[in-house]
Amino acid sequence: LVTSNDPYLFAEAVNHEVFHSAEWEYVCIYRDKISEEEKKLYFIRNSMAPIYDYEFRNYQKGSKEEGYLNYFLQLIELDAMEWAEDTTDRYYRMIDSYMKEHSIFRNRTWEVKLIK
Repeated sequence: LVTSNDPYLFAEAVNHEVFHSAEWEYVCIYRDKISEEEKKLYFIRNSMAPIYDYEFRNYQKGSKEEGYLNYFLQLIELDAMEWAEDTTDRYYRMIDSYMKEHSIFRNRTWEVKLIK
């Protein structure tokens, strides 16, 4: 990924991991701060917290031998992928808008190269 020199893929990977961090914090609050009685409440019971909690406890990495379908079907992965793509696209639109507004790189091609 980093060796691909593709800044979009790099930003998307970082955003994906940032979302996992948020998911984990959400699960920690669910596990540690919410009573067993409160966990029975409709809005807690039907939130993503119990699902994320279960998936973190039973995480499927996937492998060449077993395949990656179970990995990709986990909601913690699907949500992270969707959020990362949406967020990275939003960043790129913001950067593009800023560059157009300030006439940066107008009429030139530009390339980002990662430092090795």
